[in-house]
Amino acid sequence: MRFARPEKMMSSWHGVVIAVLVTALGFVGLAGSGVAAQGSGTVARLAKANDAYAQGRWAEAAEEYRALADQGVNDPVVWYNLGNAYFKLLDFGRSRASYERALRLAPRDADVRHNLELLQARLGETPADEGLMARMAFYFTTNELAVAASVAWFAAVGLFLASFRPEARRVKPPLLGGAGLAAATLLLGLSLLVLRAYGPDGGTQAVVVPATAKLFNGPGREYTSGVQLSAGNRVKVLRADGDWREVAANQRVTGWLRAEELEQI
Repeated sequence: MRFARPEKMMSSWHGVVIAVLVTALGFVGLAGSGVAAQGSGTVARLAKANDAYAQGRWAEAAEEYRALADQGVNDPVVWYNLGNAYFKLLDFGRSRASYERALRLAPRDADVRHNLELLQARLGETPADEGLMARMAFYFTTNELAVAASVAWFAAVGLFLASFRPEARRVKPPLLGGAGLAAATLLLGLSLLVLRAYGPDGGTQAVVVPATAKLFNGPGREYTSGVQLSAGNRVKVLRADGDWREVAANQRVTGWLRAEELEQI
């Protein structure tokens, strides 16, 4: 029986890693639908929207950017520009929803973060201390975390199995150490994905659109109302009942709003 030489085995492992990374990057590329992938008509519409914005025709610019988003262009630049147009129109609810969507697609974009912070200050909102794990969870996109976890899984399993091959006896400790590091990375990635899905800022988030919106104690106007929310307030959607949504505001108050009063992010 013949065994591959250690350098041959390591070369094969490198090939597996490269294949996994290429596949992962392919999934990332397919995850978004940017302007460039939509064809010349979309590019022309974006140019029209940009021209309207540059000339101060905010309503027209917002309409064109919104049309791009509605036709499936899920691009951070479009959402960011739409947020700017809504901000000029003093439509702070839709402006924030647009900025938040841009941030989900480009969480490390300094311009998006800056304008969102300006809007929050305009709304009199003080950013809460999210904690290290929460900041890490939203420093990356969901796709980036999923790809990192997938690569870490293949790396951990591959390195662990490779360490038991007879020709890997001399390099077994480094292989096992690498497998342990990959496993730790996998655990961290999964933890961040869970935090994005179930943490206070995770799950289905939405923004209040009208200038004021009253929270009701049940899914209907026959219920009593209590706390009043304002345009731009961010809430977490807990469940749906017909045209009504139960939401959590400020992580403390819960109540019901009509679906038309919210824009999901």
